[in-house]
Amino acid sequence: MSISASLVKEQEELKKRVDELTKQISSIKKEANEGIDFDKRMMDLLEMKQYLGTIKDNSELKKIYITSTRTKKEKKGNYKMTLRRQKALTLKTNDNEPMYNVIEIRKQFAIDSVAREIEKMARDQVIDDPSFTNSVDKLIQSLAEQLDTDCKTNDVNDLLKTFDVNSVALRKTSTMFKVTSRLFSMEPIVEEETIADDAEYERIALCEKLTFTDIIKKVADFSVSMEDAICLSAVMLGKPHDDYSGDFFDVCSQTIVNITELSTNIIALFERLSKLRGDEEVRKSYEVELKAYIDIVEEIIEREKENTVKRLLSNNEKVDEVKVEFRPGDLEEIIRETALKVKTSISHALMSAYAMAHMKPKEYGKLKEENGEKKKKKDEKKREFVLDRCFYKEKMALVELMSLVLNVYHVIEIFSEQTREIVCIKQSETEIGESHDKADIQLIKNHVTSGNVNGFIERLTTTEDKDFAELIVSSFGSFMTSKEFIRKLVEAHRTGDKAVKKNVMKVFSLIIYKTFADLGKDAESILIGYLENMTEPEAVEMRVQCKRKANIKDLNIAGLLIPPINFYIPDEPIFPTEFFISCEPKEIARQLTMIDYGMYKKVKQSELLENLPSVMKRNKICRYSHVIEMVNRIDEIANWTATTILMFADMNNRVAMMMKFIEVANELESLNNYHSLAGICKGFELETVQRLGITVKNVGSHLKHLTDISKNLGFNSGSFKGYKSAVEKVKDACVPFILPTIKDIHGVYEKQPSSGKIINTIQKEQILELASKFLKYQNYEYGFTITDPLYTYLFDLCYLPVIGNPGEDSYQRKISLLCVDAPQ
Repeated sequence: MSISASLVKEQEELKKRVDELTKQISSIKKEANEGIDFDKRMMDLLEMKQYLGTIKDNSELKKIYITSTRTKKEKKGNYKMTLRRQKALTLKTNDNEPMYNVIEIRKQFAIDSVAREIEKMARDQVIDDPSFTNSVDKLIQSLAEQLDTDCKTNDVNDLLKTFDVNSVALRKTSTMFKVTSRLFSMEPIVEEETIADDAEYERIALCEKLTFTDIIKKVADFSVSMEDAICLSAVMLGKPHDDYSGDFFDVCSQTIVNITELSTNIIALFERLSKLRGDEEVRKSYEVELKAYIDIVEEIIEREKENTVKRLLSNNEKVDEVKVEFRPGDLEEIIRETALKVKTSISHALMSAYAMAHMKPKEYGKLKEENGEKKKKKDEKKREFVLDRCFYKEKMALVELMSLVLNVYHVIEIFSEQTREIVCIKQSETEIGESHDKADIQLIKNHVTSGNVNGFIERLTTTEDKDFAELIVSSFGSFMTSKEFIRKLVEAHRTGDKAVKKNVMKVFSLIIYKTFADLGKDAESILIGYLENMTEPEAVEMRVQCKRKANIKDLNIAGLLIPPINFYIPDEPIFPTEFFISCEPKEIARQLTMIDYGMYKKVKQSELLENLPSVMKRNKICRYSHVIEMVNRIDEIANWTATTILMFADMNNRVAMMMKFIEVANELESLNNYHSLAGICKGFELETVQRLGITVKNVGSHLKHLTDISKNLGFNSGSFKGYKSAVEKVKDACVPFILPTIKDIHGVYEKQPSSGKIINTIQKEQILELASKFLKYQNYEYGFTITDPLYTYLFDLCYLPVIGNPGEDSYQRKISLLCVDAPQ
């Protein structure tokens, strides 16, 4: 049966089902939602799912969207039902595993595009009209032509139905469903026995419903748009010659809109809470205590949102031509790391929003009691956090919100820019020029001191200088492309005598067993193709190893393109900072160490051979991205440390947080994690913290120990002599501090400069020695277990930057100025 005939036969049944669902949904809205205006997109997608035959039991919808009950502390929603539904939807694909292959993702987006077009046509046109059937037939035929050869054209109609239900549209509703159902369990924000009358009862009930729609529903929207951005980026990188730039810009812009609206709704929530009990004194207290914090949130929304959108628009401009070869997997790894940060931002937002939705209104009588509580004794040794007094938690929550919003604006901007640049690099077919200069090389006592590319190739192929061969094989990427290197070696082997051939084979062996990962696809093909024509056992073994390593490399690169969308959804309402407070310093130090060691483990020797700039941009696409990542992480930890301390307006909680960070620093020192240790020390030394003199003084001798660490290791002076002495004694797992190595590398460049096309091999030797010392701890493992959600919380730290706009206080300093530097 043809596709057209099939559609004609089914059209009446489908139309009836759509009409039936429309009536049912209207009834459910009226019965269950009682005036709540749900997102129209959610309802449209539900209609689409019914239209395509996936929802059969409408009673489940009633359970999902009942948003309020008055039973005290009754759980709302049904998690078991959620699991059953998700399992049933998964089984409809006849595959229990998600489709991770990038080509499959690309296929699915093409199918979804056609499905949406048909859905739109079905709404606007008469289904009985033959022109509708013809249009659908043409659309599906064009889709069949677009799909890859392994997609059977006679199954396209079934594929269309299956995909549209179980992929993008389903993923959106599934994410929405997953978030809202998991965060659906909302306890009453006021104890029922304290409610005075029916009017207050109705006011509280309305507040709870608005809280769900304004906070939980909006953070679900945010999660969907962020997930869309991650998936679209993966598709763009997998198929760089297909244009998804418009869609990608739209979802990035929508993400900015969603996080902004969530922030606005949270501000509105505080206003509702201030008026909820009808007490004017409470309302005034809210205004007096929180106005300055809310003003900063609104300033961030108004200024930074506009600036971010402008930068997103400017990112659509053409990227300058890139004339550098990237190592295989470098670009994919760069975007993968940023995608993981995008994913972590979703988890941060979900934790904060869920806790915000459970904020309880203040009561005037209790506020008076809290303000009148006796101060703790000054000699009390154990510092404990007290968040429920006064407005401590509310102020902490607002600072968290500022940090989250700035982080989302920043990470989505970086993600957009990196995706755009990498796609442009992948689209570029620019041939990087090769050297045709006459061979030139300088020696001192038969030791090469400098030379040009062709001089090095000549030396490699005509002499048995093992040390020189290892130097060039380790560093070739810093002065020529892998394609040029392999091609020149192949040419030397093809035209050379027996001795030359022997030397070239030794160089091939070094490349295959030591630096094969640095070869590009063209270089791989040239090398494998040349070895294919050789029958010697040595060449056969090399060819086998080349193919094996090339396959592993391809698999690893493909794995980097899998969209990381398994974000963390909290099971209980707790603010991220509250959760951090509840964690033991030892476990915090361990998770920080696992994150830092993961970064350190990825640094390649060849990255340190690049001409590293003194100032690094955190979103720069370059050949030394892991070095940049480690450098930027130190500043992130410093800003996060300071921001977390300054979240507390009162001195006692700030002192307790400083004590906690000092304990974490002590644990980091015992784990030989000098990386995060340096970041925490730097955070304590920031002016925004140090200006709170009484707070600092109250920390006492504990702070002196941290100051001594910073001074002895040279973190605050930049000499690093003490650090170098300490790290040389480490014989176990370690995360070294990267800045001393970078400083030493810059010193080598100054003392041993290269000139034009003449490459200084003394410089390369000295930098390789520094790199070897820095990377030697990659051979050790810590062996700690990654523990969520702590690992997720620490992976992409939310903070207020210490640097502000020219002529203005930074947001971090503005919060510091709101801190009361006196006992309370």
